[in-house]
Amino acid sequence: MASQAGHHTRSRLAARLLAAALALAGSATAAFAVCPQASARYIEQEGGFTLRFGRVDADGPPSTTDAFTIENIDRGLVFEGYVLLSEGLERPIGLVMYNCPEGDVTGAELSECTLWQGTIYALSDAGDVGLLSQDGAAADRLLLADFGRAVAESNVLEGVAETGIPWDLFEFADCAEAPAATGSAG
Repeated sequence: MASQAGHHTRSRLAARLLAAALALAGSATAAFAVCPQASARYIEQEGGFTLRFGRVDADGPPSTTDAFTIENIDRGLVFEGYVLLSEGLERPIGLVMYNCPEGDVTGAELSECTLWQGTIYALSDAGDVGLLSQDGAAADRLLLADFGRAVAESNVLEGVAETGIPWDLFEFADCAEAPAATGSAG
């Protein structure tokens, strides 16, 4: 009888531990779901790049809604990125720049240091394709269409193709507590 009571106690303890584990797993999923886009960090697997959102610097381009960096620490590459809303159809247009000059710059100077410009698409785990959310939860994945090709063909980054170019797909990695401010575009 005593062993039967001990078995029931262990069973209740196991059930409570399982319930606690499920609750923790659910809260981790909930934390993932509520990460704001402005605090999200993404990883690109092919070239070892990360994309991290941050606060918009006051010196950033006009009509900027978000700022981000794309970097590969091992190779010492850091690109500055901005999300702008296009005119007419409000689409999030991404700009990725490298080694832009400081201070007042001309349009030609910005054009020379711009690696990529295009629409940023948000992809869900369910396979839905949408636009990057400005105020909502972080996307499961981001697609920067043709980003890898643009980096590979850029005259700004000679030799990048030999060491591995980034792919166009970035997967959600984690959520930063407080997003860091990015540098200015010029």
